[in-house]
Amino acid sequence: ILSPHAGLVYSGSVAGAVYSHIELPGTFVLIGPNHTGLGAPVSLMAKGSWETPLGAVRINEDLAGAVLSKSRRVHDDTMAHLKEHSLEVQLPFIQYLKKDFSIVPIQMMDTRLETCVELGTAIASAIADCRARNAECREKGVLIVASSDMSHYVSADTAKKKDHKAIKRILELDAQGLYYTVRDENISMCGYGPAVAMLTACKIL
Repeated sequence: ILSPHAGLVYSGSVAGAVYSHIELPGTFVLIGPNHTGLGAPVSLMAKGSWETPLGAVRINEDLAGAVLSKSRRVHDDTMAHLKEHSLEVQLPFIQYLKKDFSIVPIQMMDTRLETCVELGTAIASAIADCRARNAECREKGVLIVASSDMSHYVSADTAKKKDHKAIKRILELDAQGLYYTVRDENISMCGYGPAVAMLTACKIL
């Protein structure tokens, strides 16, 4: 799925609609854009837990380690996650609807096409491996979430025209098409890199 991360007053109703309309799995691979510039170009927090007012959420260390092992572009890094909101705002929606789940949080500052594709390929391979050797992973499932808002600071008419060009590529699972549509049409979609990675992984899987 693609879920927004703007202030909850702006995008909370959309995120709520997304999460309440899907089957929620046991693990969520969360991929978001790095707004702060902190940390590694592609940062995965591989151990520990995250805390929200609704409680703690554990990191799936097995799947996180598998993703790290599949790509040299992905780094075990906590710095990128310290002041970044694009993933943490997803958690309350999931926590409200599901009591027991784990996450693999990934922040992207490097959004070159080759990086997006390599990350998506690594995630797909890690999920496939996890399903093969881990009954919990296989039975409870894994969902890949790309955290992204769409057009910023443009008229509603312009946003509708531009965003639907990007949405069309997403619905077609066209990762490369989304990448070039966002670039060529100058669409201010902040999480296009995570979305390209997510689409790449989904197409492989």
